[in-house]
Amino acid sequence: MRCLDALVRLARARLGRRLLEGLLGVQATELHVPVSESRVEPPGLDAVLFLDFDGVLHPRTQGTFRAVPLLQAWLERQPHVSVVVSSNWRMSHSVDALRALFETPLAQRIVDAVPFEGPERRGDRQRLIEAWLNAHSVRTWVALDDDVSLFEPGCPWLVCTQTEDGLTARELAQLDERLADAHLTR
Repeated sequence: MRCLDALVRLARARLGRRLLEGLLGVQATELHVPVSESRVEPPGLDAVLFLDFDGVLHPRTQGTFRAVPLLQAWLERQPHVSVVVSSNWRMSHSVDALRALFETPLAQRIVDAVPFEGPERRGDRQRLIEAWLNAHSVRTWVALDDDVSLFEPGCPWLVCTQTEDGLTARELAQLDERLADAHLTR
């Protein structure tokens, strides 16, 4: 029964009562956890890092995640920053599966993933990020990505890595600058 309760808690944030009842084959009143008719929104977030993987956490598409310790060290100095995955990995992995790729504390900082609407074209990633932002209460944001074409030209909140190198101390310093600028202009 504990697994069912956990499933219901996880699902109620995303599903309405009728859909959840249909999936589980029981009435909501039979469940141990109350089911809300509307989607449960997370509390307001101070700052969000929209994170790409390939070309950021590792060079190109190597899948080594070799830059994760560097990012984790930066996140430890930025306790107010939450992570939303904007990587193409979100197309084939659930948010829980994305979290499972990493050790704590990075896994705990991942709060969501940008929705997937099909192959991304010029400017699409920024548009999807902005749609996510419109649905959530966020004070400031910054994107860490290696593909500038997925953002509008001159996007002030984009920190771009070199695909061949991945994340370095240079980009972390730029993240600090962008977040400091954002807090000054609030």
